[in-house]
Amino acid sequence: MRRFLVVTSSLVLAAAAAAVRPSTSTGAEPAAQAVSGTFRLLRGADTIATERFTRSAGTLRAELSARGRGLTYVVALNPDATVSRIDLTMNAAAGAPPQRSSALFGGDSVVAQVTRGDSTQSEVLQTLPGAIPFLNPSPSLMEQVVRRARVIGGDSASVPVLISGTGRTENVTVRFVGADSAAFALSGIEIRMRVDRAGGVLGGIIPAQNVTILRTSGRR
Repeated sequence: MRRFLVVTSSLVLAAAAAAVRPSTSTGAEPAAQAVSGTFRLLRGADTIATERFTRSAGTLRAELSARGRGLTYVVALNPDATVSRIDLTMNAAAGAPPQRSSALFGGDSVVAQVTRGDSTQSEVLQTLPGAIPFLNPSPSLMEQVVRRARVIGGDSASVPVLISGTGRTENVTVRFVGADSAAFALSGIEIRMRVDRAGGVLGGIIPAQNVTILRTSGRR
């Protein structure tokens, strides 16, 4: 039952290993008001994914649609930009029950649960402390990785990422260039982003895949 979270796109993005750097942060994100917006992933002029989100100090809610499939998820956020829980509902085909997944993060383990109709399966997965879940190709969860790196501090920081659909945790090194740019690699594919001081994503590109990340609506 390793696939407790569902991969929603053919974009294959897995984490690249990196060395852990010491933290120089205060250990918490700056307080912020709730904000809503929309991310779009474009390849040329074609929209390949859309994600509508609302983010507050303690919760991230999003609706992700990619290649004709959709899901919604809710993430419980800790003050240090780590995650304590994620709940996900996958849209089902007509007449089929929706698939619901949840993952509860604690230390170096995750309690994962999948429900389909009246059937529920549970499993405890090993991970790394502070792991951020990643649902491909969610820009909001890409942003959470960057936000966590901002809290850790420094010009670069290593963030453990739990990859959707695999049960595998790997480290991602986030590199900051000045105050407004960040980059990291997933499966050797570099993602470059424009960010604000808290690590909020304002836009970005995935050069090797000719993908542009646009953010509209709302303000940080």
